[in-house]
Amino acid sequence: MTAKRNPLVAILLSLRWVALPIVLMALVLYFGRADFHATSVAAPDAAPQVWAPVELMTVAIPVLQDSGNPAQGAIVIFSEPELERATIDDKGIARATLRKADRIVFLAYAPGFALYQGDLQVDENGGTEAIKLAPILRPDFSGGEPLVKLTRTVRLSDEQGEPLSALLVLAMETGNPEAEPWVAISDLNGVATFPDATAADLHLEIYPAGFEQRLAMRIGAIDVPADQQETPLRLATARLQLTGLPSDTLFAWKRLDQPQLLPLHRITATGKLTLGPVPPGEYRLEVGNQRHDLHLGVGLTRLDFRQISASAE
Repeated sequence: MTAKRNPLVAILLSLRWVALPIVLMALVLYFGRADFHATSVAAPDAAPQVWAPVELMTVAIPVLQDSGNPAQGAIVIFSEPELERATIDDKGIARATLRKADRIVFLAYAPGFALYQGDLQVDENGGTEAIKLAPILRPDFSGGEPLVKLTRTVRLSDEQGEPLSALLVLAMETGNPEAEPWVAISDLNGVATFPDATAADLHLEIYPAGFEQRLAMRIGAIDVPADQQETPLRLATARLQLTGLPSDTLFAWKRLDQPQLLPLHRITATGKLTLGPVPPGEYRLEVGNQRHDLHLGVGLTRLDFRQISASAE
């Protein structure tokens, strides 16, 4: 006499040949899987970080007086396609390596010549027309008396007394507002010199070199009496030192209270970039499809771009 089998057990036994392959497949997938971390998968709406390589060009631009001779002591600063200062050789040729573009925007000046802000078309070989500077012409309001020339200097420093270099200084005669301003850019010691100025009351305005002379970007201003030959001036400025940037790409930034982008910077292989001096305020930083807003206070701010990018995710 055989024992009567429980109906439920009979059903389970009849399904064992169907279930066994499924169980085996599950075991294979479990023990043979690669390690998986949920944090390694981007959210569906997160765009991948793609850093387009920057194609470069070398430009060589003659900087001339209106007579055709080289403009001695000339300085050329490009603002487009990126912010870069040219080196000038003894033949008056301004050379720079820039992001490839068919148009460049610049400012140029030399002692005794008017500030020239313009643009030039660039051919496929990096060639352009020459930059021609016009001499500063000042009408004689001295009633027949010769104008008294007086070399004027401005010594720029931050609030800690450190020299501020690469700042554009415009010097305008207070009683002659229609005249072209004298122009100088502060050197590594923070000194801007006007060797061809006159003994007149001056109004000085200071801007970052290569930037548009807008009120929002003005770093400082001061009136100087006619008998003051040297003017020390401490300015409240902001600087930003960035590390951890993607190399060989472009860095864009702007003030949040202004619609215009500031001049672009090209990030080199070091992944480092120093910005400023600029007026303190609220700024937006953009690299690729990453965007960060921050306040730049007086002094030097140091940031690792990788950390602020990670904290924004």
